[in-house]
Amino acid sequence: MSRSLTHLARLVLVSGLALAFACGIVLALGIARRAQARIVSLPTGSMIDRVAAPTGICTDTFQIVPGTLMTLTAHYNGVDRPVSFYLPTGYQPTQTLPLPLWFAFHGGAQDASVWFEPSRHTIDYAESEGFLLVMPNGLSRPSQPTSTNYYWGDPINQDYIAYLLDCMEQQYTIDSSRIYAIGFSGGAQLAYQLAARPDISPRIAAIATAAGEWGARSTSVLTMPWDIIDPNATGGRPMSALLLQGGNDQKSRVEGGFEEGFETVRASFRVKVDAWRLHVGTTTTLPISLTQAPPRVPATLHANLTTGHVVVEAIDPILPHKWPDWNYMGAIVDFFNQAPTRSVQVNRAIPISAPPPTHALLQYAPIGLSSITSFSLTPGNLQTITLTYSNTQRDVALYVPGSYSATQVPLLMALHGGGQDASAMFEPSKHITTWAEAESFIAVFPNGLPRPGAPLTTTNYFWYDDVNLPYLNYVMDVMMANVAIDQQRVYVIGFSAGANMTYRLASDRLTAQRIAAIATMAGHVGSKSAQSPTLPWENDDPVLNGALPTSGLFLQGGEDTTHPALGGLSFDYQYIVHAFQTKVDLWRLLIDQLSGAGNSLNLPYAPSRVTATRYVNPNMGYLVVAAVDPLLGHAWPDWDYMGTIWTFFEQTPLRVWPVNIYLPLIMR
Repeated sequence: MSRSLTHLARLVLVSGLALAFACGIVLALGIARRAQARIVSLPTGSMIDRVAAPTGICTDTFQIVPGTLMTLTAHYNGVDRPVSFYLPTGYQPTQTLPLPLWFAFHGGAQDASVWFEPSRHTIDYAESEGFLLVMPNGLSRPSQPTSTNYYWGDPINQDYIAYLLDCMEQQYTIDSSRIYAIGFSGGAQLAYQLAARPDISPRIAAIATAAGEWGARSTSVLTMPWDIIDPNATGGRPMSALLLQGGNDQKSRVEGGFEEGFETVRASFRVKVDAWRLHVGTTTTLPISLTQAPPRVPATLHANLTTGHVVVEAIDPILPHKWPDWNYMGAIVDFFNQAPTRSVQVNRAIPISAPPPTHALLQYAPIGLSSITSFSLTPGNLQTITLTYSNTQRDVALYVPGSYSATQVPLLMALHGGGQDASAMFEPSKHITTWAEAESFIAVFPNGLPRPGAPLTTTNYFWYDDVNLPYLNYVMDVMMANVAIDQQRVYVIGFSAGANMTYRLASDRLTAQRIAAIATMAGHVGSKSAQSPTLPWENDDPVLNGALPTSGLFLQGGEDTTHPALGGLSFDYQYIVHAFQTKVDLWRLLIDQLSGAGNSLNLPYAPSRVTATRYVNPNMGYLVVAAVDPLLGHAWPDWDYMGTIWTFFEQTPLRVWPVNIYLPLIMR
């Protein structure tokens, strides 16, 4: 394989060209390379970052015969584990030319023999490219008989791979700057985990995967939090990655959400790609062609022009959950040959920073807070009241229908988007006050708080501050103390950041007891800062928090680039968000609706272009409706979404007081 490709990084450094001109070079090279069906030229063989040499002690001796596929036994942590090797023909123990080292990780319920299959070309490339190939086996699932259906779920597997790496470096002439990992499905997940380890990632130059869970939460163990592999937060070293996704993969779906067995809710492919882009700091994007890939497989390269790190994403639209039947290994070889290598400096410490503590939800009494404000009502008119909470005065707009007569009525809380104020929700085009008048419910429009450091006189409010959670409970208390509210029919709706706040209210164990249903436009249930990448993911997980089942109507804009339907980076590179399907399926898990594809329906008051799917828990009646408007951007729709919302709310179960309906879910 030729390695005489143009060194882009060297050109940029020598010429001192501006970034825009450098991007032009990348684009020009990309166009030229497409004709050759190879990855765009990169700074081949560049030495990146200085890292510590391995210090582990290998207690096994692996006598591998060159040119022979061999399976030997490793003894690790009291367990005998078969591991397969291929050492290229002609290798001599005394040779001075070091070999690259590859690890290949099988998928779940497989073993290392899958890499022996001629159709994968793994052994062929190890011979022709001259690298030592190590094909370990995972472990049997706990409490299951020993078999050849191995898995990588046990964290000890990560240390086991580091042990094998030590053995290879101590017993063979290995190029420690060119150590790579490839994996499929569960093996891909192991590759991601190794790349996130601050003690192992400095030893790996690049990875390549097909499928593989990057972030998920269990549907069977509800007390387990989201398991997200986040190298930024855990101190993993940046490395290049080639990520292949099957468009017909029902286990690790492109759009995220439930896999086919309903065992997990998963992050989308877009979230995985953009998390990796954030990790390596890419600044340039262009379409490319993969070596050996059929024309149906589009690929995109994201490059960091300073370090040479790249992320290549590719989707095979017809590929199910399997290794591709075309020569993906050829694309991997070409990718690794062009990726920056690792440089090793002996006995240099690796700085490891502990991730910051995870966010903890506030604990407070959900009702009966002190200092309830009293006020007079002006039915049929929009009025503003001023509340004092946590030593801060905050205005709240309120609409009481003209027909109000002290008989209990529903309460609807409408939360504005970030950078807005309450007036954005009661403007006539949103029809909220119109529906409040027609259907006789109270509509309350709170304001968020200014960004930290902004003047209190601003009307650009946000919902970041933790105090907003108890504050909105206080607003409910104030309404219930002054207006005859039907406490079984309290609803919350929100747009964008207000939708985020809506999810948070319904995810809080105490607040969810007060809410019968929610409805949102945009918003996310989990995000990661792209500006402070060492911060961990923040997830609003109602199942983990023990929140009650709550019905939800979720609308997504097909043209939304702030909260993209497939998740990933926002258009302004402020954060990475979970995909729409991930949000929907997390809520399906909350209402215990884990079977079936749902039923399509026509949303009332929505144009025909809007597609919607309805999921129902037949035992308790909880509903989830997921709708997509393909023409809608990051905005409240110009059609009567409030009419849709109120129709939905009228079909949802009441919130029963006292709450006594959670037992069936606990016992499932």
